[in-house]
Amino acid sequence: MVCCAELKAHRNVASPFVMVYMDDYYDGIISGFAQCSLCHQSFMFRLITWDSHLWNRIFALFEISQSEFEALIEIEQSLINKYGSPQALGCWGDPKRRPLDERIEGMMNSTSEPVLIAVAEHLDETIKEAFVPSDAQIEQILKMRGEKWSRDAGPPKGDYAEWTGLPDGAGLPSRSEEGLDRYE
Repeated sequence: MVCCAELKAHRNVASPFVMVYMDDYYDGIISGFAQCSLCHQSFMFRLITWDSHLWNRIFALFEISQSEFEALIEIEQSLINKYGSPQALGCWGDPKRRPLDERIEGMMNSTSEPVLIAVAEHLDETIKEAFVPSDAQIEQILKMRGEKWSRDAGPPKGDYAEWTGLPDGAGLPSRSEEGLDRYE
């Protein structure tokens, strides 16, 4: 396992992220917060786009402070205690989640530029590829981050090749290459 600060120098490595919390979901986590298990840097993350098979998801990661991360965990835990389970909270926009959603929205709108783009099916499993976003990508991400995604429509459709420089998932392991097709 490598630290989040070293991810861009590696491909197909075990994710250093633990404590991955879901903020919103659409056929997998599309936004939330996580922490590096090695350096303990905390992040908010948001799905930018995915390949046509939904197996290679591209996430933008924004650094947040440890105190912000702990505040999010505390709010979420108090809501889970109140409503009984994470599933009972629903997803973004559910009235039960209002305190958490308001805090996250405020943080997302005040957070600086994304520091990392990671390609993974699940952010807490294998990181297939990671890179520092270009200035043009940062600009595009900052435009996206204020948009709200409807649960029915899902995340905005992006151009996978534009983000990775590869045609629709080419060069990254497929589910069958990773042995994941046995679960389908």
